[in-house]
Amino acid sequence: MKKIHQKCPVPRIGFGLAALTLAICGQPFANEFYGTTEAFAEEAIYFVMTDRFVDGDTSNNQFDQGNDVGQGTWDRSMPCSDGSAANIGYQGGDFAGIYNNADYIAEMGFTSVWITPVVDNPDEAFTGGSPLECGAGVGADKGKTGYHGYWGVNFYQVDEHLESPGLSFREFNSKMEGEFGLKTVLDIVGNHGSPSYTMTESQAKFGQIYDQDGNLKADHMNRQPSDLSDDESLHDWYNRGGGLAQLSDLDDEDPEVMDYLVSAYLQWIDQGADAFRIDTIAWMSHAFWKEFSDRIRAENPDFYMFGENFNYNAGAIAQHQKPENGGISVLDFPGQRAITQLFQDSSSDYADIQWYLHLDDGQYTNPYVLASFYDNHDMSRMNSNGNENVFVDANNWLFTARGIPVVYYGSEMQFMQGKSEHAGNRNYYGQDNINAARNGRIYQELSAIAQIRKTSVALQKGLQVNGEFAGQKAAFFRVFEQADQVQTALVLLNKGDATASFSVSQYLSPGDWVDAASGEVHSVTDSLATTVEAHGVKVLILNAETTDAELINVLMDRMNPKEKVVVTPENLLAGESVTVSYRSGANKELLLHWGINNWSDSGTSMGDEALVYNAETFAYEGTLTLPADASQFDFVFNNTTDGSWDTNGGSDWHVSVEPRPVELPPSTPINAVAIAGNGQAIVRWDATANTDEYRVYYTDDGLEPSLLSEQATVTDSSFTHTGLTNGTTYSYRVLASNEYGDSALGTTSQATPGESFATNLGQGATLHLTGTAFAAWDPANTTYQLQMVADHRWQTRVTLPTALTNSPYKLTLNGTWAVNWGGNASGLAASLNRSGGDASATLSAGDYLLSVDEGSSAEDGLSLSWQAQGDPVLAVNPMVLDLGDLVVNSQTDSEVLLTNAGAGSLSVSDVSEPATWMTATLDDLRITVAIDTTELIVGMSYSDFIVVESNGGDAFVEVRFTVVAAPVGVTVTLSCTNGHTKMGQSVYAVGNVAELGQWNVADAIALESTTYPTWTGTVTLPAATAIAWKCIKRDETQPAKDLVWEGGTDTLLTTPSTGTDSSAGAF
Repeated sequence: MKKIHQKCPVPRIGFGLAALTLAICGQPFANEFYGTTEAFAEEAIYFVMTDRFVDGDTSNNQFDQGNDVGQGTWDRSMPCSDGSAANIGYQGGDFAGIYNNADYIAEMGFTSVWITPVVDNPDEAFTGGSPLECGAGVGADKGKTGYHGYWGVNFYQVDEHLESPGLSFREFNSKMEGEFGLKTVLDIVGNHGSPSYTMTESQAKFGQIYDQDGNLKADHMNRQPSDLSDDESLHDWYNRGGGLAQLSDLDDEDPEVMDYLVSAYLQWIDQGADAFRIDTIAWMSHAFWKEFSDRIRAENPDFYMFGENFNYNAGAIAQHQKPENGGISVLDFPGQRAITQLFQDSSSDYADIQWYLHLDDGQYTNPYVLASFYDNHDMSRMNSNGNENVFVDANNWLFTARGIPVVYYGSEMQFMQGKSEHAGNRNYYGQDNINAARNGRIYQELSAIAQIRKTSVALQKGLQVNGEFAGQKAAFFRVFEQADQVQTALVLLNKGDATASFSVSQYLSPGDWVDAASGEVHSVTDSLATTVEAHGVKVLILNAETTDAELINVLMDRMNPKEKVVVTPENLLAGESVTVSYRSGANKELLLHWGINNWSDSGTSMGDEALVYNAETFAYEGTLTLPADASQFDFVFNNTTDGSWDTNGGSDWHVSVEPRPVELPPSTPINAVAIAGNGQAIVRWDATANTDEYRVYYTDDGLEPSLLSEQATVTDSSFTHTGLTNGTTYSYRVLASNEYGDSALGTTSQATPGESFATNLGQGATLHLTGTAFAAWDPANTTYQLQMVADHRWQTRVTLPTALTNSPYKLTLNGTWAVNWGGNASGLAASLNRSGGDASATLSAGDYLLSVDEGSSAEDGLSLSWQAQGDPVLAVNPMVLDLGDLVVNSQTDSEVLLTNAGAGSLSVSDVSEPATWMTATLDDLRITVAIDTTELIVGMSYSDFIVVESNGGDAFVEVRFTVVAAPVGVTVTLSCTNGHTKMGQSVYAVGNVAELGQWNVADAIALESTTYPTWTGTVTLPAATAIAWKCIKRDETQPAKDLVWEGGTDTLLTTPSTGTDSSAGAF
């Protein structure tokens, strides 16, 4: 391998971290490029709900179980309105069914099988909980059985439905791996046991937990969590606040609970479990999982575990990967959303899938060991509407992009596609479907790409570097170079309906690239041209080290990831500049929102600083000057492209600031302004720390003041220069001085004295601007004191080093609060009055002329305007308004924002639209575009332009969309649990579609308390539509009164094309 001479690197260690190989100092060392060295990254996982796969042994079916008490567990069918059915009873799947079809799984290219929990579950159907019907959501468990395995009552004992003679759990694992090379991923639960309360009367095993000897260790006794007693030892293991549905909620702070679970799960590892999938990991503390993983790995080093945190926020699920939280990987729920959104929409753009990867921003401890998937047992399966291409394309991506691929049973033949948990998602698969699937296109193409991944270390563990992602095509590299394994894979994906041509030169190393499927060799010098068939994938393998310099630079940067946020210099000083660097992907608009001195408490918010992307460092960068009184630098980041914020996990970033050392000269005075008067000028500037005196140098001959110019010495941060000649322009520069020396001269400010003017504010009056960003609410400040420039007109120049967003301010008279103006005014032109709250300013960084016109007396309002100094530049966002699919016979609105990308005052003279189906109206530099599809043709695509004319130039905004038929409505049952209300208050559902009020609480849908405190209701929602909604409590007649929102993230569902569905939330 290529040798590179450089300083010895500092090794990085940790769970699956990319790192550079250590070398003896002073000796050359080889580059190593990899995404992970985690052994389990070589695996591809087939997820089986054991009871629903295949009944391989009817002797363990327990057909009569529960019948003696009228709660039989076998085959509890639940009809659906569309003629199909779901099932909440046992259906016979067992270890034998998986083992008998292990060849089917292995031939698809899978190397591991994830099976649902094997522990003993209750022997009856549950009588508590909410009524359960087809399509019901989480928490509706009445009549349900423990077929799924997640209702453990004895964590040491295998459930009686699973094993067969000669096929115990230990024997199953041994045969699966020994005969078929299939490892076992065991699903485990730490958060809860079985349903434990709301039963009509206590049922055997429900709410109970037994040890390996059959001794009862915990019993909920069919009591509500709040009714558990500290005096009853069998209640000790359970929390008093409740948890998920009616499940017993284990106390993660009880050492006995920890000991029980660790001991039980070590037993299953001893019997052959190769990895754990951890259910509901977020419901227990990080401290619990840290101890759990430490104890598991103490006996089984590097044991791979991945958890389920049903959360689409990457920052939230990433917490589990951190070493201090146990170093447990996770199912990639943000990836699931990105994958299904992209591949379910044939017109989608491959560029839109990259956001979830987080290849270079440090969001995850290691993104390459996440478990990647597109559907599972707890959500609606991916909806292809019968189009096999959806699954083919999704699998081609899943098995080539970063992460460990996980495929849910039946997805290889579109089994129950689009169905939710209680509407058929978990239905019995069976031998007939297995036999049929082998001959199907999805199975065969899945097998082809999975087998390629199975033999490619680059696809399993290599770093991913993206190339072209546009339209129906994607191209990226996977690079693995470690020890004697050297391989690069070039992946070319086409999700379009026609053959696609690719031409690749960027990142491409010369050599012989071998087609992993056909064996065809492409001898490359500087570029590669090839084609990929419709809905196809081509993987080209180079079994030689990377030599492309650009790619090597990217790989080196990935292997030595810099901190996401870097603040320089290392030691911050008050009054000095600071540079902030934020590593993230390109093509964003980022603002640094900052303040000082603990802004969330008694400190000050200073505004926003626009960050500029540096393509060489892959980071957004910006520099600002800290105020002289800063003792702490506080900041967060705002991505204005999508409206998201990075708040450092809610903690913000805080960096200590040291006072400027007294042994140094003061810093240079900033924000100097000269204000003209009648025969005089007042010069003001920001005070500097550790200053004994200021020297003001001035000229009246048009020359720049220097140290040779006339001067005056003052001790305050202002200087009144009298005896001046009206009409003559005077220039001023200021330096600060102490016993250790002088600062540099500050910037030049100028003033031209003139005669006095008429005013209605009183002879000798002074007018001052003050606010959060203007002298910290000092009503008598002279930094922002206005001067009269004409009868009844006042002005001053204001320099904003950073942008302001809704920054509050007021104008004060004569330096006191006795008379002040605000009145909740806003905008570049505003009318301020003496009633109401603060005025507010939203301004870009730059220089402004602030003009104020008086009223007829001090009691009247003031007219104020902010005028940027310079030439306006019209900026339009977005330039292309792509509305996607619009249903016929409806209307949609969207907005275009016009901004000034330069300086000066921007005005728009006209907006016009030639298309009859579009109207554009202008309001305060915001264009509202209304599209009326009533007379348009279904299936046709439309586009036209809005013409924008302004003094900053003209612009054209393209508007485009495709007209589709209106989706048929489907009936959805919504339920909200734990909805405890008071008199006059009810529970409602509100969401992102018109049928749910479009997040307007006044238009929310009222639910009925049929089984209080559970509230339910039915509503007709658009079919095949992504819905986000929440439960709220509010007053029945005054929507804003007693308003309580459901906590956490929005409840999400995608409605089916036909039939019914359900969804549940909880307070």
